[in-house]
Parts: sequence; C-alpha cells; structure tokens
Amino acid sequence: MLPLHRTCCSDTHIILLSLFLLLIYFPSSSLSISSIPFSPSCSSNQFFDPVLMQCNNCTTIGTTPSINMCACANGYIDNPINQCQSCTTGVSSRNRKICMGCDPTTTLGISNGECICPPNFRIVETDSTGNYLTNKTCISCGTTSYRSPSNAYECIVCPDPLMTVVSGVCDCDNVIYSKVLL
Repeated sequence: MLPLHRTCCSDTHIILLSLFLLLIYFPSSSLSISSIPFSPSCSSNQFFDPVLMQCNNCTTIGTTPSINMCACANGYIDNPINQCQSCTTGVSSRNRKICMGCDPTTTLGISNGECICPPNFRIVETDSTGNYLTNKTCISCGTTSYRSPSNAYECIVCPDPLMTVVSGVCDCDNVIYSKVLL
C-alpha cells in the first residue's frame, strides 16, 4: 500500500471537502452547513470569505466591506478594470456605476459621501423611466408616509390612510372620528 501524501490541498480545503462529502452522503440527515459551530467576527475593515473560512482585509482605497467581498464605498464607482475610482463630485449612484452631484434640495453628507435630504424627504437618483438624473434630488414623502429609517431612498406608507406623519411617525391623533347612530 502506498503512503498517503497531501501535496495540493490545505487543511481548510480538506475540511470543506469533508463537509461537502458528508452532505452528499447524508442529504436527509439533520447535518447542514448552518449547524457547523462557526461565527465569524471580522473587524470593521474586513469581510468574511466563506470559501476560505476567514476574514480578509479591504485595503484598497475607496473600498468598504460588503457581503463576502470588498465593494466600492460611497463616493466611488467601479471602473472597467474593477477598481474603485473616486468621484470628483464626491457622490456616486447606489449601484456605484456613475458619479452624480447633489442638487440644491440636498446637502452633501461630508462623512459618508452621500446627499442628505431634509426630514421626511427621500433621495431620488433616477427619473420615472429609470434614467439617471445629473444630480440626486430630494422628494417629499408626503403627509401619509415617512422616510424609512434604514433606507434614505424609500418612503413607508402609514398603515391607515387616515393617519398623518408627525415628527417622522404615523399618528392618528389628528383624525376626527364621528359616532354613527343606528
């Protein structure tokens, strides 16, 4: 019998191959990748690489950690050779394809490279047909919806059409109710 030599695979690859084989041979069992006790805790300038099972640094200028990779940060766009290029305007589209400006309804957010809208206004960067505007602009969410706390591009409609937005939340105190006598 010949001795077993490992020349092409690292320990990580062997572990991943073993897990893969376990899942193939025991597909109906309760074993799954999600049951493996591993919880990555990468630093703020790193992303977790699930193939290598390790944290990797985002060291290129203009990049920020994203899901399983480094991505261009606000104010940078992807150029043809997949590098992040700084926008002279300091602002980029959400998909990091074009550089944009901020129109007078906005103020440039210095710390995050994004146009900032007044309370209860949302950011708009395309027209109704999907074409990019030259500058990002702010559009009111109206009186029956409010700006999403987690997405400056979205307005959330109040659950009741009689509610109005007061200080960024849906409020029914201004609704006048009348009692119907039968």
